Amino acid sequence: MSRAIRLTKLHALNWYGYRDSLPVRGNLVLAGVTGSGKSILMDLLMLVLVGPERAHHHFNRSATGNKSDRTIKSYCLLDTKREENGQPQYFHDKGVTTYIAAEFTWPDGKRVETWGLRFEFRSAAENDGTTTPFYCKAALEKSDFLTDADDGKPRPSALAAFKRMIESNGGRLFSSPREYLRDMHNAAHLNFNKDVLQRLLPSAMSFTNLKSFDDFCRQFVLPA
Repeated sequence: MSRAIRLTKLHALNWYGYRDSLPVRGNLVLAGVTGSGKSILMDLLMLVLVGPERAHHHFNRSATGNKSDRTIKSYCLLDTKREENGQPQYFHDKGVTTYIAAEFTWPDGKRVETWGLRFEFRSAAENDGTTTPFYCKAALEKSDFLTDADDGKPRPSALAAFKRMIESNGGRLFSSPREYLRDMHNAAHLNFNKDVLQRLLPSAMSFTNLKSFDDFCRQFVLPA
């Protein structure tokens, strides 16, 4: 039996063009034409695992090979790539609530943890919005992130309702990304080296050529 903790689901609610929960099974291949959204999902996973401070410098490098102008704001509000009077135009120009998360399953198939981030922008005028990291010791479904609105259509849950749902499943909200990363990486949870992951994962996901094998060893093999 494998001893590895497996990634088993991605949640992407109002993350650029995504509004769904996506199962991950076995060896997953993301395939599609340019612009179909492959790097959007990779940036989601990187953001969940290394946090906003580290991830946003590396968005879309798997597609461009270099730093792009994508930001958490452009992902959440859905940048339309158009401008009016020099101002970028967003699909969610009146504000949006975004949930992104990754589900991990232990080898016995019984233990499951979901780690993620909630972003809220009240309008397109906000640059940073509000970030709320969260953890839940259960598998979640798309419906867990949604609440029926007055018109009967499901909308991303308000913070108070989401907090109740998370706590009812044995989870918690964190006051900062730093606290979230500290708990996620410790031995009681995913149990990996935070510093190594934050150094290696963004580079590994960028798919850029290195100038030599010596450079590879210095960046990815040898300790600092």
